[in-house]
Amino acid sequence: MTRVVSRLNSNLIGDLLAEARRDARLTQSEVGRRVGRPQNWVSDVEHGHAYCRFDDFVAIATAIGADPTTLCGRYLELRALREGIARQSVFRRKG
Repeated sequence: MTRVVSRLNSNLIGDLLAEARRDARLTQSEVGRRVGRPQNWVSDVEHGHAYCRFDDFVAIATAIGADPTTLCGRYLELRALREGIARQSVFRRKG
């Protein structure tokens, strides 16, 4: 059985969660209370300093009233866009 592992971009995940939290007009402390974690953990996740497991991602998204599926889709869109831009700049440097 082949196992595929994809490294998530912690900064991108954090940016998406922070934006959704601000849109919901919630503080990091309130989100922390809702998910049973301290405020500094929420800050670390939002700044890409803490690894965000998938179940943590779903818990945070749910706590802020965002749809986890929509946020995952947005993550994939932004990741593909960033990877495409990175590839283009590599090709430009070679050419």
